[in-house]
Amino acid sequence: NTFLYGVRAAILSPAAATNREFQYNGTAYILRTEKHTDAAAEADMRQRGLLSGSAPVIQLRGNIENKATHKHTEFSLWYQAGAASVLPLRFEFRPKSYLKLVFDAEPAERPKSAPAMETAESPASFGFR
Repeated sequence: NTFLYGVRAAILSPAAATNREFQYNGTAYILRTEKHTDAAAEADMRQRGLLSGSAPVIQLRGNIENKATHKHTEFSLWYQAGAASVLPLRFEFRPKSYLKLVFDAEPAERPKSAPAMETAESPASFGFR
């Protein structure tokens, strides 16, 4: 199994929590996930026009443990349950204790008053803050 397969399996699983082993570059890891609805993120994403339909926004919290060193890395991602797009609406990653990266999806069309940023060919692009 790979990391992305483990994340996809956790998203598709009806269970609120999952544990899965995967290999990366010859090293064994454990991916632990838990998920729950996030009404605050849903309201923000709905206001920004990122959601379709009335399905809830789910936050998936992940913890990656290196089985040899027992070092942990945490991340979170948000997605709309049952959405046609497989891309997350937001993801956060903390590679260092002092550095937190947050990536948010952007709507396909920006309001006229929004600052110009690079656009992608796909229906949604990602910005960072």
